[in-house]
Amino acid sequence: EHGNESSIANRGDGLVISSLIKKDFKIVVISTEKNQIVKHRCKKLGVECHYGIENNINELKKICNNRDIDLMKVIYIGNDLNDKEVMGNVGYPMCPSDAHQEIKDISKIVFDTSGGNGVMREFLNYVEN
Repeated sequence: EHGNESSIANRGDGLVISSLIKKDFKIVVISTEKNQIVKHRCKKLGVECHYGIENNINELKKICNNRDIDLMKVIYIGNDLNDKEVMGNVGYPMCPSDAHQEIKDISKIVFDTSGGNGVMREFLNYVEN
């Protein structure tokens, strides 16, 4: 009614992100969301955050170019059509079970878990096996 928003985060995913960082994964969040809640959550997790981004592929290319990272070595977990261009340009596109069908169609991995319900835990299990 007053235009307030709330967001729910999976705390288990936060623990997994800490584990992935310890395993030397470089985790970056690129989000079109303009709400600063994305920034605050990433800060809490110790994850680099790019939010309010208009063009995700341009942002990812800039990040990768600055760090000399080949896009074919990038894992990208996306769920909707705004992720499609990025996912078509990385080596390892992945998505949750409730992703848009076009995203599922281009993903190398479609997790059994839906978005916000422990996708990162399933990802960790995948990379550890």
